[in-house]
Amino acid sequence: ALPISNQLSPIDGGVSISQNAGTDGPVYSFANDNYYSLFVGGSFANVYSTSQSTIPVNSVVQWNVAGTVSSRSWNILGSGGTNSGGIVKCMSYYSNNLYIGGNFSAINVDGTNDIAVNNLARLNYITSPPGTWSSYTSGTDDTINALIYNYNSAGSYDFLLIGGLDRKSTRLN
Repeated sequence: ALPISNQLSPIDGGVSISQNAGTDGPVYSFANDNYYSLFVGGSFANVYSTSQSTIPVNSVVQWNVAGTVSSRSWNILGSGGTNSGGIVKCMSYYSNNLYIGGNFSAINVDGTNDIAVNNLARLNYITSPPGTWSSYTSGTDDTINALIYNYNSAGSYDFLLIGGLDRKSTRLN
């Protein structure tokens, strides 16, 4: 998949907040929580704040759009992102959970320790944001290039549909 952008710089009302505020590598995916968060995934190690300070995020980050333009900012999710060199290719947000897929073997859970996630992880965003990362099922053996949360309005079937080389589907309940 081609990156959506070689770098991302936040735009607000058609005016760039700062030409130098953005990711330091390609962006592959976006998701939102229908409120004030834009989640961004890709192949980047850092984002740069509007004051040009470096924030290490490892391939996944949140842009908080609440408040005034000057108060909007990048936020680390959980205690960190994917393992070094990991790539987030796709995301889906549903019911306070952000699901990320891509090519990564671990995710940082506490600022120091990683857990194995095999290309698929879940961030429970409601548990004292910036949230808590966890593995989700056993993941996959291959890169995940697409995923989507599919909600059945009757509430009886909720699926996380995973696309990739192995075309797996995982039932959530």
